[in-house]
Amino acid sequence: MTRTEELLAYLDRLIALQTSGHFVRDEIAEVIDAIRYELMPEIK
Repeated sequence: MTRTEELLAYLDRLIALQTSGHFVRDEIAEVIDAIRYELMPEIK
């Protein structure tokens, strides 16, 4: 599993947690930033 796939799976779990009422907004934002970093090499 690639790093991007791991981050997407983690994001999916965080979204499921948020849907069930947990407050994980900050964690979701961090994962989205990490995914952007992985997918956009010019940011690196």
